[in-house]
Amino acid sequence: MPKGSRQPIIRNQRDGDFYLRDVTVETDGVIADRDNSNQTRKGSGQLQKIDEYAYSPDSSEIATVVNGQRSNDRVRLSISDGPVAASTAPLTRRSWESLVSFDEAGVIDVQTLGAKGDGRSDDTSAIQRAIDRTADAKVFLPRGDYRITKPLVLGLRTRLFGVPGFRSRLVADFEATSPEYAIRTVADPAGSASTYLGDIAVILLDDTEKKTSIGGVLWQVGGTSMGRQVAAGTSWRADPSSKPRHFFKISGARAG
Repeated sequence: MPKGSRQPIIRNQRDGDFYLRDVTVETDGVIADRDNSNQTRKGSGQLQKIDEYAYSPDSSEIATVVNGQRSNDRVRLSISDGPVAASTAPLTRRSWESLVSFDEAGVIDVQTLGAKGDGRSDDTSAIQRAIDRTADAKVFLPRGDYRITKPLVLGLRTRLFGVPGFRSRLVADFEATSPEYAIRTVADPAGSASTYLGDIAVILLDDTEKKTSIGGVLWQVGGTSMGRQVAAGTSWRADPSSKPRHFFKISGARAG
């Protein structure tokens, strides 16, 4: 911003969510018209880095959890106040450009391996075979309800996706002696994964005798991994009595 400018760099009063990460700014005016404490955040006149800015228009009193701490803040702002050196790293690549499509070469349609998607047949084996075919398998679920009787395990570079609009659904119809998930990724301690999960709904059936809690997705990968348009919910088929469950759990993801 030009020196002496009275306009804040961030002036967001709109109805939608807004997010910035790792953005370098320079102004002797105002960086943001509101910070976490609802105060104006001024600039130093030198290069400064906005580590993260997140805004939500939701004014409800329902607390959220940020970095393990409960908070009712509608604005989260973190700025590095020290000197910022010009970065020599490549510009961040837009992840949207790398989204896989069903008509790409090498995409595996699970129905070609025997999956039915009729909500009754056990499609677990066919889907897992597609996932395990190669380390970087691109696996497509056409429209349908795919009943699975044990967890699907995604590799570090697996891309599993369905038809937009949640028309591809995984129906988790199994129990476990300990908490388990319909979909889980392998662990990624190095943070080097590129797993993708998109356009899929997970339906968790509440028809249990052991009352074990089957969750939706256990996400343990980082790197350039991404989940997009993924939903999870319950469907009471016979016994609505069940333990609380995690629809989504992120553990050790290292920013994926």
